[in-house]
Amino acid sequence: MGSEPVTVNVQVTETPEARMKNLLKAAFDEIPEHEKVSGHPTRVCYELLLKSPDEMLTVVSTCLRACFEANLPPSVTTAPGKSLFQSAYVIFSKNKNQNGKDMKETKARESEDGNGNPKQRSLQTWQDTNELLNQMILLLFSKASEHLKAGERG
Repeated sequence: MGSEPVTVNVQVTETPEARMKNLLKAAFDEIPEHEKVSGHPTRVCYELLLKSPDEMLTVVSTCLRACFEANLPPSVTTAPGKSLFQSAYVIFSKNKNQNGKDMKETKARESEDGNGNPKQRSLQTWQDTNELLNQMILLLFSKASEHLKAGERG
């Protein structure tokens, strides 16, 4: 009776939030080195996002999807993390383009929906989701700051 190796076939289902965290980790690896140093606003943004509630990661994912559909990079202008989100967009777009099905589904939805110009709708969605992303990042920083101040007092 020799011991034979046991092969176990396990299928791991990754949650959308875990996929977004992995995408952000890959994007962080691509940003300029000086933005990776401790205390840099982009690094702080990245760390806050990794620790944020899943709903915040859903906002990031929705924004990246809207950017992809509009064929425009994220516009993070009023908050830190511009290069992080631009890197995330590049990675997200490469992944979506490798899966041509996603692009075909987007085009099919646009042609089925006769409400206005598809490009105009994509641009409006891009604008709205980018505004939401900027506000969410500012909220993350504000809440982190409040938390640190409360810790100093307590």
